Amino acid sequence: MKLLNVEFSDLFTDNFMQENTAFANLNEFFSAVHVTDEESFLALPDDKLEFLVTSSTNFSSWSKMQEAAATEYLSNKLDF
Repeated sequence: MKLLNVEFSDLFTDNFMQENTAFANLNEFFSAVHVTDEESFLALPDDKLEFLVTSSTNFSSWSKMQEAAATEYLSNKLDF
């Protein structure tokens, strides 16, 4: 899966997931809601994803989690 032509795995690194969620990595996070590929991600009801985020991460929404991951990704790429 990609966001702005960046793979989810590049945005949601193991380090990001360990620091901000109850999961060791992105695969564990998505496994909690039975997401195994892009098709199952797209079929996931928004409320299930939002519940997972609010109940097991430092973020108030999936959107906020994506923003934080993108900010960290860009900071690392630009060496800030």
